[in-house]
Amino acid sequence: MSERVAIIDCGSGNLRSVAKACERAAAENGLRRKIVLARSAEAATAADRLILPGVGAFAACRAGIAAIDGMEEVLRAHVEA
Repeated sequence: MSERVAIIDCGSGNLRSVAKACERAAAENGLRRKIVLARSAEAATAADRLILPGVGAFAACRAGIAAIDGMEEVLRAHVEA
């Protein structure tokens, strides 16, 4: 079974290129990973791992996270787990 990795879509940046880079890195290292874009708290909850983009523009990413119902709680739970 593949591990599910979700890239949090907080409305900024080219996340498809991030997803492609993750898919390539997993393949090159023989890892079975399903890379998805999470646009909802439910999608993030279903993931085993989360990637939170926003380097250089985290203020905008933070605002995007706050705009997704339930996402802050999901991220907090993942960090605390």
